[in-house]
Amino acid sequence: MESEESLNTVIIIASLVILLFGIFQIGIAFFYHKYYINSKRLDAEKSFREKLDLERNERARIANDLHDGLQNDFVAIKNYVNLLACDEQNMKKMGYFNKLEQSIDLANKNIKNISYSLMPSKFKSIGLVNIVSERLNELSNGSNTYFELDYDNEEISIDENTAYQLYRIIQEITNNLIKHSKAKHCKVSILENKKKIKLIFEDDGENFNYKLALNNSSGKGLLSIKERLKTLNATLVQNEMENVNILKITIKL
Repeated sequence: MESEESLNTVIIIASLVILLFGIFQIGIAFFYHKYYINSKRLDAEKSFREKLDLERNERARIANDLHDGLQNDFVAIKNYVNLLACDEQNMKKMGYFNKLEQSIDLANKNIKNISYSLMPSKFKSIGLVNIVSERLNELSNGSNTYFELDYDNEEISIDENTAYQLYRIIQEITNNLIKHSKAKHCKVSILENKKKIKLIFEDDGENFNYKLALNNSSGKGLLSIKERLKTLNATLVQNEMENVNILKITIKL
């Protein structure tokens, strides 16, 4: 009888040891699985940050090439046209020279806009708010949507890289709004408060579900917004009220 009880005790103890060992193995497996997932996530975030840095550097290089190369070439061409026009007496040919000069000015302006769009170079000198203001004025003049800018501080205390990422987000969202929402008016707010920056977009156009689109779209523009939000550790909240769509993006500094 005692031997049977001893055997039962041994079986119980062995079972408990096996159970505890199994739980320990499951815990180890869960830990390493979580560690593996986090490592993959961190590697992906690091890879995207490096990709953004490469993109920014390449954009800066192309923008400088356009500005310092093509723009200077256009200036030289325009000077030659002016020299030829000075010696021309034929009024018909003078008209052609004038049209050629206007075309050169237009091409030069387009190159400047492309260069500026690729890599705004004035973040340090005039700041994000003024750059966004210039951009919104251009959009208002070149589209059917009027853009209004609201801000509480002209000099936002952020580094150049963060300013660049915010500018690209604003650029993508405003471009998307012009293309798809049919809005007549859009108010863009840049607000800074207690180590947070809020971007608020309010428009009277058709509703566009950003959360759904960001999770499902393979479009380059939306993917760019999604990855930049992730890089900045930003949150996105969207509300639809009567006659107005509100999109809020919050960035913790």
